[in-house]
Amino acid sequence: MNKIKSIYLLLIAILAVSCISLEGKFTKTQSANMGAFADQTIAMLAESNVTKANDKSIYTRKYIDFTDKDVQAYEKLLEDSEAFFDKIIEYSIALATIVETNKSVPEQIEAYSKYLEKLQESAEGKTDMTPELFDQIISDVRSQDDFLDALQVAQPIMNAAGRYGMLLMNKIDKSAKLLMRDLDRKIDEDYAEVIAFQEALETEKYVVLNAIAMLYSTYKGDMNEFERFRQSDAVLDKTLIPQGEPSVEELTILSDHLEDRLKTIHTIWSEVEPDWVVYRATHEELDEQYNALLGETRRARMFLLIWFRAHQKMSAGISNPAEWFAIEDAPALLYKTLL
Repeated sequence: MNKIKSIYLLLIAILAVSCISLEGKFTKTQSANMGAFADQTIAMLAESNVTKANDKSIYTRKYIDFTDKDVQAYEKLLEDSEAFFDKIIEYSIALATIVETNKSVPEQIEAYSKYLEKLQESAEGKTDMTPELFDQIISDVRSQDDFLDALQVAQPIMNAAGRYGMLLMNKIDKSAKLLMRDLDRKIDEDYAEVIAFQEALETEKYVVLNAIAMLYSTYKGDMNEFERFRQSDAVLDKTLIPQGEPSVEELTILSDHLEDRLKTIHTIWSEVEPDWVVYRATHEELDEQYNALLGETRRARMFLLIWFRAHQKMSAGISNPAEWFAIEDAPALLYKTLL
């Protein structure tokens, strides 16, 4: 009995010591796992590829003039996008570092305020937030007594960054559309002769095939179809066309003539086809690249919605990281989150 009592007293002592030693660690400030926030941010951005959409080009690359101002403007937008998302990762990691390297709340808030001042320097001229408003928010951040409250006060800065990111994605989409139209034109100009041959051969093929169908109907006794046949351009040697009602032998001669034309068309097409295949592959690659880019900018927009909403949830004191990055409410928050 004494042994059990001793163990019981020991447990109470351990709990008491634990409560004293952990006091302040599991407060509202520490409940939000900044490390998890940074990890989730990096994991989500690892799925994005918006700056590398053209890396796999094979056919279209030769049509891109990297000295062209529109191409350079597009490349600059991709660079800005990469720098922007790098800054989001940097910010997320900074939050974890600030909490882990500063023991007291005042120290954390001061470190966070100083980081926002550096952020203001890099954001100058990019967001729609005035320097005066930025300064006021940083001042309000410094006056907070709780780190999560400081994050909440700074939310308008995050939202302004989100609007900048959304605008950047829109600019990339518009720039890519202009480039696609220009590349589309260049490809067609380069393959103009191939396109002309293909169209001419395709037209000739169906003229001949329709004429064969007319001859078949004539075999079946439909002389109206033979009159249509006379008026067609299917037979190059007009002396082969009888003036009156054709005999079976004459129809056979006409049929053989049409078969020879088909063989000739096929022979010419066999010379043109390799270039036509490359032409079609070039357009298909261009379409795939453009659609891939649009898909990546859509993913980037969704990431922005989720990330800024996660920041808002975290600063509101929601302690479960799984709830921060819930994607189901993101579309509905498209306008609300970034107001």
